[in-house]
Amino acid sequence: MDHTYLHYTTSYSISYYVSLIVPISRRKFDTFERVHMADEKKMIGKQIKTLRQARGMSQDELSEKVSINSKYLSAIERGKANPTLDIFTRLADALKVSLPDLFDYELEPKELAQLVAGLIAEGDEIKLRLAAKILNAVCR
Repeated sequence: MDHTYLHYTTSYSISYYVSLIVPISRRKFDTFERVHMADEKKMIGKQIKTLRQARGMSQDELSEKVSINSKYLSAIERGKANPTLDIFTRLADALKVSLPDLFDYELEPKELAQLVAGLIAEGDEIKLRLAAKILNAVCR
C-alpha cells in the first residue's frame, strides 16, 4: 500500500490509518472503539442538526417528514439513538441531500487534538516514528 498520499475525508479512512499506526490490545481496542462510536454518533447527529437548521426546519417539521417521533429525532441529533439505514435514508431525502452528506462532517481542531493525543499515548516507538513521518509528509 502506498502511504505517500493519505485521504482523510471520512472517519473510515482515519480509523484505517490509525489501525496501521497504533497497536492496541484487544481490551483497549474495545474501549477505544466504544468511545469512538459514541463520538461518531454525536458528530453524525450534529451534522443532521446543522443540515436541518440550514434549511430552516424545526425538529417537529423534519420528524414529520421522516415519519418519526420528534423526541427520537432529538436523540439522533444528540448522538443518543441508533437509527437504522432506513431512517438515515429518509432523513437524507427530507433534507434533500445524498446519504453520504449525512456522514460528511469535520472534526473541530480540539477534537482532532484529543484524537491525536489519545493515539500518541497508546503508540509504541516504531509506530510513533511512522506516524510522525506520515504527518510530516501530509503537512508539507
